[in-house]
Amino acid sequence: MFLNSTLHGACISPFYDASLFPSEGGYIGGRLCSVQSQDPNSPLCCLPCPASYWAYSNNFDTLGTVSGWLNVVGLILQTFMLLSNTFLPATRTRSHYLTQCLIIAVIFINLAFVIPLGAEPDQCYDGITPNDMYTSMTCAWSGAFLLAGALAGSFWILIRAFSMHLTVVWDIVPGPRFFYISQAVGWGIPAALFTAAISISGVSFRFGNACHINHEDSMVTFWGWLLAVAGAAVIVQISTFGYCLRVFFNSLWEDSARPCSQGSAKSLPMSVMSAKSRRARTIYRRLKNVLYLQWRGILIVTIVLVDVIFFAVVFVYLDKIEESMLHDYTRVMPWVICLIQSGGDRNQCFHLSHKWLISEPTIGAMLIMISLLGIELFVLLFRWSLITGWKERWATMRNPQEFVSLDARKAQFSPNPPPTYELRKLGGRLQIDYTDRKSSGSSTTDPHNARPTSIANILDDTHTPDSPAPVYSPRRRNDDDVSPITPLDLQQRRNTPPLTRNFSSPRIRTNERMGWDPASTFASSGARHMTTPSLPLLETRDERPLSPPGQAL
Repeated sequence: MFLNSTLHGACISPFYDASLFPSEGGYIGGRLCSVQSQDPNSPLCCLPCPASYWAYSNNFDTLGTVSGWLNVVGLILQTFMLLSNTFLPATRTRSHYLTQCLIIAVIFINLAFVIPLGAEPDQCYDGITPNDMYTSMTCAWSGAFLLAGALAGSFWILIRAFSMHLTVVWDIVPGPRFFYISQAVGWGIPAALFTAAISISGVSFRFGNACHINHEDSMVTFWGWLLAVAGAAVIVQISTFGYCLRVFFNSLWEDSARPCSQGSAKSLPMSVMSAKSRRARTIYRRLKNVLYLQWRGILIVTIVLVDVIFFAVVFVYLDKIEESMLHDYTRVMPWVICLIQSGGDRNQCFHLSHKWLISEPTIGAMLIMISLLGIELFVLLFRWSLITGWKERWATMRNPQEFVSLDARKAQFSPNPPPTYELRKLGGRLQIDYTDRKSSGSSTTDPHNARPTSIANILDDTHTPDSPAPVYSPRRRNDDDVSPITPLDLQQRRNTPPLTRNFSSPRIRTNERMGWDPASTFASSGARHMTTPSLPLLETRDERPLSPPGQAL
């Protein structure tokens, strides 16, 4: 790090004189400054920005870069899950609104670390002051996404744990009312807390390229709520686990106590014991099935809770250290003296900074755990049916299943133009009249080479090429295969009764029953020339009133 010797002023290297810098701009509360002596005229000396450069080694910057790229991977995976749950059918994704809302919260956390990775912002406003959300737009977006993702994720974890508790313990499936209440709680309360935290405390560069919430009033506006919600989720989760263990051990106890209860005189009746055993086994089987379906949710709740609690504890402890430094310099003085004696060589003083500051491995573990959250959530939520669903959707987009008629054939590509038919009423009957297409006045018996002599001849020039082609009939191969209509065919058509049944409207149920006359179907026997009285074709129900109750017919 380059040190400007003109900014030391009355301070000893590597510290800068605060009187040489403006009193506004950046996050003034982020300056690490102290007087050199008890003299009131002693200058106020500050540690050059960024402070993390002096407290941690170069490996800390490497951890920040690695965590940023892990968040990039997590962001891609969570975006894939969100798009899959949006565009694929539910049979492939098995998505749930609790899962989708948690995915959105994790995406916010990923964006908080991905934005600085691409922007590479300057962490310092000047030599001793870090940038905040008012002086750096990258810091504003990064800190906003981090606060929103942490608050929303903690609340949705609590809602998910409570939903699982209702399902496992109380055998209650949350319905639409729970959905609306969870949406109001999962997004409404975090939005209110986010507004309070971002407006009262604010965010700034504290360590690394991502902005975090400032120390002022952060316990009231952010950390207190985060720890309270996470603690409530832990209590609900532990109670669910406790119920599962109790049911499991009760089932084992019922199985082990069953042989002993048969010979005990003071035991309950066998019917009561068997009923209790059956009930315990039933509850155990139901619980086992529920846990088999909910094991992903249980792991998700556990992992997110561990990450959120660890993240909150580390920052709360860091805030306490910064507050103690302002009132007690005895813990920091050995490290400050080491920096002065070494001429600003930080490598010689790392062993002293870890005694009063959070160690570098702890900070690195926190960053890696937060960065792996998106990848862990993807591993628990991924199903191979998602790949199958995207393949099906891609195949549908490439080859859309459109309706294609079998007889939609262009007339201009057909060697024989399609025929036209017309029903004409001649002599009180409907007849089919065909006219030869080639000869305008003569009739022919071939319907495929014929044309009506009435309206079709007038509309000859308006024939559309999309009329049904002659290949519609599977029996037709050429014009010679079509047999002419004979007088017998016309006679059969005349004798066929018209279809009076209407299939476009529902059939009306009646109380009439059709009878059967065996004499009209079977011939009489040769041995007995007996006539069976024919049954009426239509038999109606007896319309006489029923006898009153209690009176014999």
